[in-house]
Amino acid sequence: GVVVTGTFVDAATVDSLPLSSAGGADMFVLALDPASGALRWRRSIGGVGDDEARRLTVAPGRVYVAGNIQDGFSFASSVLAGAGMTDGVLFALSADASTSTPLWAVAVEGAGGNVFDGVAATPGRVCAAGHFTGTADFEGASLTSAGGLDGLVACVTTDGVRDWHVTFANAGDDLVSDIAFGTDFLAITGTFEDSLSFGPSDLMSGGHWDIYVATTSLMGTPRWARSISSVGMFDFPTKVDVDDADEISVATILNGAGTVGGVPLAHVAGSDWAATTWRADGTLAWARSWGGTGDERPRAVVRSATGDVWMAGEFQGDVDFSGSFSANADFDAALVRLAR
Repeated sequence: GVVVTGTFVDAATVDSLPLSSAGGADMFVLALDPASGALRWRRSIGGVGDDEARRLTVAPGRVYVAGNIQDGFSFASSVLAGAGMTDGVLFALSADASTSTPLWAVAVEGAGGNVFDGVAATPGRVCAAGHFTGTADFEGASLTSAGGLDGLVACVTTDGVRDWHVTFANAGDDLVSDIAFGTDFLAITGTFEDSLSFGPSDLMSGGHWDIYVATTSLMGTPRWARSISSVGMFDFPTKVDVDDADEISVATILNGAGTVGGVPLAHVAGSDWAATTWRADGTLAWARSWGGTGDERPRAVVRSATGDVWMAGEFQGDVDFSGSFSANADFDAALVRLAR
């Protein structure tokens, strides 16, 4: 079926069926019939504080939701402390065509702001991605920031037992935005400030905050990292996907002219839309950017079975996506297909 997650405040209805929050904002997860759109099941997750769902992924008989909580509550047999400003939490549900059941939850907890933004699953393992500050704990593993925000990928078995974690750290702010599994690797994308060392790779930013794309083995050993750099102050990725040929595609937002792997990326105005595709060995397959009179922001990227790249996002004003388009309002939606 089609599974959706998000956030609601106080109370909501889905197909005339109620959802009630435990306090403030709570997460929801619902499943729809793919043919008719009819509701199969719905569920709320949350405590007395404000809780936010960020992303989900599905596996056979499972739904995994990455999100953030403010206060503690119980989920199945897991007790969540809500130890800081926010804690990043990964929730697991068993699910079928008619119902869902909470299984377990794991968290990165500490006094600061800890966040999960991405999630990916492969047979036997599920990983969440985000960042932490100061000192934190991931299911018994101690984390200490090198300065500011540090990026984090935290992995558990499908039974919710801590497996491994890896951090992206320097004296500035580093974030992990999204992750996706390949055949024998995990693809990771995020943002780094000024410089970043990851395994054998040393990266320098061309502006202030730049984008990185990296991979690890399935057990978390760093393999390589590459940068997507512009002269703008803040560039960031929104989504990564890996196809059956193990090519890695990343949707990004650039705020200045830049280069990637020697390929120039032009900048028109405001935030521009860009995409890159990388081979599993870290070599660049191609890179493109699109800009217009306003802000362009890709929100999703997915590889089709034939290797085409599909991207969805938003744009303002006039923009050229291999043809001129004009927004009718402040922001309009765009769907872009790039042939392999």
